[in-house]
Amino acid sequence: MNIRLISFPHIRNARDLGGLFGADGRRIRRGCLLRSAHLGEAQEADEQLLRETWRLRTVIDLRTGREVQKHPDRVMPGIEQIHCPVFDEQRIGISHEQKQETVNRLPQMDLLYRDMVTEADCRASFGRILRHIMTHDYEQGSVLWHCTEGKDRCGLVSALVLLALGADEAAVREDYLLTNETNGPRAEGFYRKMLADGQPLPQAEAVRDLFLAREEYLDAALEVINARGPEAYLEEQLGIPREIIMSFREKMLEDAE
Repeated sequence: MNIRLISFPHIRNARDLGGLFGADGRRIRRGCLLRSAHLGEAQEADEQLLRETWRLRTVIDLRTGREVQKHPDRVMPGIEQIHCPVFDEQRIGISHEQKQETVNRLPQMDLLYRDMVTEADCRASFGRILRHIMTHDYEQGSVLWHCTEGKDRCGLVSALVLLALGADEAAVREDYLLTNETNGPRAEGFYRKMLADGQPLPQAEAVRDLFLAREEYLDAALEVINARGPEAYLEEQLGIPREIIMSFREKMLEDAE
């Protein structure tokens, strides 16, 4: 099990970006930058861990309004909760609002990833999200961002955070693909159940893939980002001033031991 994975009783696909390498061979501080699936099933024990072990200060919910209404996060007094959806309209295959009913209409996921880093509304949302993360006072506690499965929208926010910190593509891919370690058994369970219920193989595979991270999806987004270069993309496409990026690096990076 990867040491960056975090085990909670009821919160899935959680991990800490701390420990990965960023710019100039420096490591990302541990216990500051957290990601996960949604917090709608969190219980008192999860909240206690988030408060006491992970010093959680702010939660950024990347889901649509409809998703939030259906599975609202656990309310944790004293912890700031920011709703900042990557997109407002339903995107079948990412928002997971009606997985079973819409499996026959699932989109091409690599195109959706490309859309998220090119469409103006999504870029504006990413810009707002990254500003919250980059300007946060980490002496007060950590930030956690999540979508539904902690895979697609959450995965791209995490990739952008890592690129802002000067991490290389290997680190970005490592973090992105960790979802398969946490979600793999669950995905396989859905897959086998659908086959046992007599569902066609392509539908079973499509549902399984809803829970997994695929490298080709990330590649579609990275191709767009790398066409300009990560720092230029952050500055020109997401509107993040260079001084904020550099200040974020100074807060988050420390000399490797």
